[in-house]
Amino acid sequence: MTEIEKEYYRRLALQEEYGGTNKPVNRITPLVSVVTTTYQHAPYIRQCLDSILMQKTDFPYEILIGEDGSTDGTREICIEYANSHPDKIRLFLRDRKLTQYVSEQGRRIIFNGHFLRAAARGKYIAMCEGDDYWIDEKKLQKQIAVLESTAYCMCCTNYFVLDSERLRKVEAEETGVREFTLRDVIKRNIVGTLTTVFRSQYLPPFDAQLSNLWFLDWTLWIALCLSANASICYMGECTAVYRITQSGLSNSSAPMQQYADILTMYEVLRTRLPNEYGQVIDVGESIAKCNLAIKLAVGGHRLKATRFLLLSLHQKFSDETLSSQLKCLIAVVSPRLFAIIKRKYLSMNAK
Repeated sequence: MTEIEKEYYRRLALQEEYGGTNKPVNRITPLVSVVTTTYQHAPYIRQCLDSILMQKTDFPYEILIGEDGSTDGTREICIEYANSHPDKIRLFLRDRKLTQYVSEQGRRIIFNGHFLRAAARGKYIAMCEGDDYWIDEKKLQKQIAVLESTAYCMCCTNYFVLDSERLRKVEAEETGVREFTLRDVIKRNIVGTLTTVFRSQYLPPFDAQLSNLWFLDWTLWIALCLSANASICYMGECTAVYRITQSGLSNSSAPMQQYADILTMYEVLRTRLPNEYGQVIDVGESIAKCNLAIKLAVGGHRLKATRFLLLSLHQKFSDETLSSQLKCLIAVVSPRLFAIIKRKYLSMNAK
């Protein structure tokens, strides 16, 4: 066992539940555990928790909140909700000295979400972070109906993105129900975390090798598909809202670090997966190079962007990569034109 694994399990054993373990919620057998990590979310956490509490289901569910040492009032709001809803909420008030681990390379690893999922008791686990919220009161009911009647390892949906008070769909049109295979998930991070419900029996153990990546949820979806040997059900209706904030981890990580983490993930996957997945990993890496190139071009680094576009073309050029490479080419040749096209696309999808 590595040092980080030892620390993870040592600190996990120290976690205590607010109000003890004899509350009404502790005496039910939940079908679903909804896990909510939160830190410095005072302006948003009420909306998040209200959207979970409004769920209309014919089964019991529990809400697990991991409050990670906020100083802006988030902690006090979570305590208020836990006291008001002892039949639904299990609250963990955490110390960032225990939930934050710094590796030898100086990378910060956050245990809060891992701890919450480990404490979940439901047959299924749903996820909604403290600055996001659900908008469909039957979200859980619909997704559980799918999972109870199929072999899918997870069910996710479409969602809205809220950016500067503008609401837009992730996809232009609702597309009914379809499935994401393991190959689909390897190629792109296509699952909205705030929309997911998955089978807890396939929850992987703490993965020290991938624990310091900024997109841990992506690796979780891959692990679920592998463990269950199953696909993911995607429902085209919008059931949730993802809020873009400057403090969000995906928005605070520099593009080069984001790209480096993606390459690390693919390097690990190459060692763990059969050789038959080599082609799809090449597609994923090629698309990742395009995404980085677009960010560089928009940021004024067109020469670097051109280099990564060429690397993408060299890595893989196929029907699966063509769309990303064309968008990347537009961004490199004319960042202004790319921005105009992007604005028009966003306005088309605005609610």
